[in-house]
Amino acid sequence: MAVITISRLVGSKGTSIGKEVAKRMNYNYVDSELIQEIMDQYGEVGFKNIYDTKLSMWDRYFGITNVMLDFFKRVMLSIAKSGNVVIIGRGSFVSLGQYEDVLDIMIYAPMDIRIKAIMQMRNIEEPERAEKYILQKEEIRQSFIEHTYNIKWNQIDNFDMVFNTGKLSTELVADTIVMAGKNLENKIAGTDAILTSSIESDVVLDNTVKKLLER
Repeated sequence: MAVITISRLVGSKGTSIGKEVAKRMNYNYVDSELIQEIMDQYGEVGFKNIYDTKLSMWDRYFGITNVMLDFFKRVMLSIAKSGNVVIIGRGSFVSLGQYEDVLDIMIYAPMDIRIKAIMQMRNIEEPERAEKYILQKEEIRQSFIEHTYNIKWNQIDNFDMVFNTGKLSTELVADTIVMAGKNLENKIAGTDAILTSSIESDVVLDNTVKKLLER
């Protein structure tokens, strides 16, 4: 059992790589929609607005927001505890950094390549609009990670492996991540390492997560 987290720059094809890795390893794929569904089960329907909006100074001291973020962290731990998951984004590399059965991946690409990808994905005709979209999205992500975990979200030393999809094919990147994931599974087997399976979490929350993952 292992956990793979994939962080990615907008337009770097990290999401499609994550789906492919999950498919090849027969892992559960966890993205923003599933996380929001779990949050919804507990009445935290406003979480999407927090993640998708740049946090203001007011938000940083607003109690309801902080309570919601604390619950979000618990959700991420519960997901990781279930094991055999690929988690896309949401700062999962930070909350799971101490566990030795977690492989943290960063996917990036040069801006010009990402602009072309976003133009195609979102049917945007002007490169300037696509670049503006990328910069806005990444500013919001950075705001969320810095507020929630108090770190810079794209520092290279946060990750075990970093891939440039401007030079490497998505197939090669997926192949390499799968190989590394299987190697990690073998490495931690029978060891006394600190693993995600040892996470102390809410049993009720764990059951909710398990049911949604097993659908």
